[in-house]
Amino acid sequence: MNRYFSAAQRIYDGEGSLQSLRSELARHGCSRPVVISGATLDRNARVHALIEHALDGKPAQWFSGVRPHSPVETIRASARLTRSVKGDCLIALGGGSAMVTARATAIILAEGDDFPVMATHARDGQLVSPRLMKAKLPIFVVPTVPSTAIAKAGSAVLEESARTRLALYDPKTRAAAVFLEPELLMTAEVKLVSSAAIHLMGMAIEGILSSTAHPLSDATLSHALYLTWNMLSQLKDNPENIAARVNLALAAVLCGQGTDHAGGGVCSAIDHAIGARLGISNGACHAVLLPIVLSRYDGATLAQVRLIASALGLARDVSLQECADVLAQGFSALGYACRLRDLGVPRESIPALVCDVKRDWFAAANGVAGKPEDIIETAW
Repeated sequence: MNRYFSAAQRIYDGEGSLQSLRSELARHGCSRPVVISGATLDRNARVHALIEHALDGKPAQWFSGVRPHSPVETIRASARLTRSVKGDCLIALGGGSAMVTARATAIILAEGDDFPVMATHARDGQLVSPRLMKAKLPIFVVPTVPSTAIAKAGSAVLEESARTRLALYDPKTRAAAVFLEPELLMTAEVKLVSSAAIHLMGMAIEGILSSTAHPLSDATLSHALYLTWNMLSQLKDNPENIAARVNLALAAVLCGQGTDHAGGGVCSAIDHAIGARLGISNGACHAVLLPIVLSRYDGATLAQVRLIASALGLARDVSLQECADVLAQGFSALGYACRLRDLGVPRESIPALVCDVKRDWFAAANGVAGKPEDIIETAW
């Protein structure tokens, strides 16, 4: 027996979509939203004007302390502020770190802040994700980049003192509604958009190759890959292409939904480890790792390879290696490095990275591309 669960989400896209924010808050009985963003968006007067117009007033508070990889202390600060103003919902504005910060904030407001206890951990040789049962504040997502976090329910936070990643999961923190407002999607620098898009492509490809793939996840992931590959090319030619940015955000939603079922793979697990320890972006890591992982992939079916090749605009009879070569050339043309050393990954960090990868949920679920130590050494 197969099973496929898809979360219900309300998604608004196109000009004026943010104007539905007020009615969505009303549907959930919310009147004191706290905006969660980075400092750059908080300093943008036009962004404030758009949010306030959509809310018909100011939010209860604006937390602008979001940082890359969502450090634990940032989450605690966000929760303190939300509690102090009696916030009854959260608006995640920005990229993946803003979304994760909002989700983790909702979790610790309800469950307490003992992150290691709540995080996925090993038990009797198995990875276990604790059930977090208490009700959570509704979260409304307003992206500025095409992050796969838009549609997700996971919250991977950073314990800075140990440089370790703690993964929390609670489906109640999935977005109550998503607003793909073109003007806000235009605020992000093109490098941030392309980095998020490359990460999206890696997630989509590893999802298609997953041992738990399903025809429905194949449909969402292959179209996400098709959209992303084509929109990246358009964005390179014209960074102000509004339609390309909106389509990339829609691709991110599709990828998030598809990988909810199919999961990820070793490429994502390695970039999780590198991001936590060294602060390097997921997109930059994927640009190096994805072609190498594909070239080493063992066991891909003809149908899986054809899905990937077709999405990349290649002939259906090409090999996975040929797909990897095309991706490597495309990433290079966008200005991305092809070796981990060029990203500043020290060779002496590899043993610690390998240990982190082996504890990662994605590697445990779909580790069929070879040993992580061999992949990292090759990529270095």
